[in-house]
Amino acid sequence: MTLNDILAWAEEMRPSAYSQERLTEWIEDLESALWEQVLLQWRIEELYTLPDDGDKRLLLPDRWRPLYTAWLGAMIDYANGEYTQYENELTQFNSYVNQLGAWYAQNYAPADNSARWRLCGTLTGGGSVCFRLPPKAAVLTVECEITEPFDGEGAITLGTEAEPTLFLDGADICAADMRCYRIQRLVIPPAGEKLLLQAPDGATEGSALVYLLIQMPVEG
Repeated sequence: MTLNDILAWAEEMRPSAYSQERLTEWIEDLESALWEQVLLQWRIEELYTLPDDGDKRLLLPDRWRPLYTAWLGAMIDYANGEYTQYENELTQFNSYVNQLGAWYAQNYAPADNSARWRLCGTLTGGGSVCFRLPPKAAVLTVECEITEPFDGEGAITLGTEAEPTLFLDGADICAADMRCYRIQRLVIPPAGEKLLLQAPDGATEGSALVYLLIQMPVEG
């Protein structure tokens, strides 16, 4: 689920006088609150810039799309002075947040079970790195430090064989600093599947260190 997906929904289902930049600011406010209050993690200042970041995926996976749409609906209603409708939308939004918080706390207990950094691998030009995460482990952050620029086409990718860009793709690269960037997103890889970290297509030179912030599930 990308930023453009939600903006397209707002344009079709909740047309308003507010710009895409304003809607994006509301999404940023939402994600900062979710990151700190539900996932209990420190949130870096990651602002979306339109149109460059339109294809970036949002913090939460697609199953939580109604949470985003209820939030944007509530913000539009409040800005329009439609307070009764705002209260209705906010009630629905709070229900989704409570569901998210209960699910995450039950499965990951972040207050008692701190997420930890792990070196995913050292990637070199023309190479790839395969590894597996423990079942139900959640990836919260991908950090990529390019120590030598790659000479191939495209970008570093991290995902599975079925979905090569599950965690990281070209849309995630920070144009301001292409040597070191961080992507914050909640992703739970399919159980048992190998993860594949790959260099850009055709690369023969280059190297990068890729780290993952991993939240382990509650045992039992």
